[in-house]
Amino acid sequence: MSFRTKFVLLFCLMLWAVAPAFAQRDTTTDGLIDVLRDTRGLTNFADMIEFLGLDARYNNTDVFYTVFALDDDTVEALLTDLGYSDLNDLNETDKLTLSVIVTYHFLPGAYNEATFASVQEAMGGDSIQLASALTGTTLTYDDGTVDGIATVIDTDLAAGNGYIHTIDGYLIPTKDAFQRSIDVITSDDKLTEDQADQVTIAENLRGADQFSMITEALESLGLMDDLEDKGQYTVFVMSNDSLNNALDSANMDWDDLLADEEGITRLLMYHILPGQHSSAALMELDQTFVGTMLAHTVVGFGVNRDEVSINEVPITLSDVIASNGIIHVIDGVLLPPTAGN
Repeated sequence: MSFRTKFVLLFCLMLWAVAPAFAQRDTTTDGLIDVLRDTRGLTNFADMIEFLGLDARYNNTDVFYTVFALDDDTVEALLTDLGYSDLNDLNETDKLTLSVIVTYHFLPGAYNEATFASVQEAMGGDSIQLASALTGTTLTYDDGTVDGIATVIDTDLAAGNGYIHTIDGYLIPTKDAFQRSIDVITSDDKLTEDQADQVTIAENLRGADQFSMITEALESLGLMDDLEDKGQYTVFVMSNDSLNNALDSANMDWDDLLADEEGITRLLMYHILPGQHSSAALMELDQTFVGTMLAHTVVGFGVNRDEVSINEVPITLSDVIASNGIIHVIDGVLLPPTAGN
């Protein structure tokens, strides 16, 4: 069975209820790092994340992430293997190395155990590739085993912006991916400089007449405020023409869709990914799933002759840089899985 066929089947299987707003996650409003710190056996991992300066990114309850967490013993083993017994002794080179390793343990999007199982079932039980928060890298997940070396030993610890799954060993990206990530991290200052001169995602959309329909929907639902400056996002937008073509094909009316607040909210959030995903990063994600801001859902990327598609919808314009993320223009509409059974 081809990846394309399996991906289509995925949307027949992913039929659970999902969160209807950016910050809504189960019963807690605490961020991932706060939950780690308050959980016995995971405090050292929280200390490591804070020491590396990554806590603000992953504790932001406006942006969904999932983390494969290291218990205290595994954190100690990782430090020992790097040649240290204390975080404060790390030199700058090893601190950068550790930042890459820790970032690799995070996934964009909110994956609970059922999400992993459903995506894998849709792929015929084969192992699945999931995008890591480490730019351009992927993790392999296979029935509770990650990258073939670590097993999930505790699952579904919920936070206000995602889930924590504890594993019994630490993960290391491949040598090539590791070097690419070092290059990306060391060039972050240039990206920050570029973004400093840019307006937000929201302002970009408001200033473009060809996206007025999507802008209208985001404004009417209050979602545009979340695209002002609350985190880093990647947004896939369609032009008015593409949206009208999709509505005509589905025999739907735009005003009727706007009146369905739950439906249009799900549709729009499904077009937003946590974190920044440039076209160069997406080129590394062939046959890879990425979690969206619609909790428990994923999109799939394909690469064919240097052209990237998302859910088989072509990306026609890439890398519109905003101060709080990246915009890509697509030639179609991404349809989320149905909520509820």
